[in-house]
Amino acid sequence: MIIFPDGFKIDVASARMEYYKFPAALPVVEMSSIKLDLYRRDFTINTLAIQLNPDRFGMLIDFFNAQKDIKEKSIRVLHNLSFVEDPTRVFRAIRFEQRFGFAISRLTAGLIQNAVSMDFFRELSGTRMFNELAADPSGREPGGGHRPPERFRPAQGGTPLPGVRQALDRPAERGATGGRLA
Repeated sequence: MIIFPDGFKIDVASARMEYYKFPAALPVVEMSSIKLDLYRRDFTINTLAIQLNPDRFGMLIDFFNAQKDIKEKSIRVLHNLSFVEDPTRVFRAIRFEQRFGFAISRLTAGLIQNAVSMDFFRELSGTRMFNELAADPSGREPGGGHRPPERFRPAQGGTPLPGVRQALDRPAERGATGGRLA
């Protein structure tokens, strides 16, 4: 991360790709192309990049129509396994929808409903769940005071986002080296 004297921050990273060995697992990371790196993002609105090489310095990279989705205030996933790979993306989608006044696209909403009904949250560690619920920088209570909209609640009177309570009670995950990971 580069922090300028006025406090402005820019996150700079090498291009990488991630894959998941099972639902809700922490990713395995490898070097990659910029296009594959951007494809692993949570939503299209988070796929913009700027070229830093001298011959194309400052050129905007937008492979996935992020500018269009930002203008239309639309939250869309890049692929159908997005919430299987990382169920915490559900909380981000709801937070972006409520905080920025964006709308979750029809396909993305359907994938959220599938993730909820299949209870992918049960595999998350308590640490990952808490970090995502407490991620609202506005100073509100953990979870930002955001409630999952009715359309993402399980049918037949189930609790909103089943598996959340169990995940919060579980210890942090262990990585491939045995170290604790958040």
